[in-house]
Amino acid sequence: MVPEAFTYTNRLGRTFHLCAVNSRHGGRRLVMASSPLGEPLPALPAGWEVAESVNGTVSVRRAREPARHAPGD
Repeated sequence: MVPEAFTYTNRLGRTFHLCAVNSRHGGRRLVMASSPLGEPLPALPAGWEVAESVNGTVSVRRAREPARHAPGD
């Protein structure tokens, strides 16, 4: 049975699927694709997040730490 892929719907209503594909150099790359390709992943790996640009382009990136404010701000 094929696992249900993690999906994300952007602000324009387009749905993207989380997939793992092989890079040209033999590594593994996480991509958000409009149609499933490569190996579908059921969830985001720990330490990763979905990012959406102002144009609605969806990508996967390493999670950023929240901004730290100096005491008294």
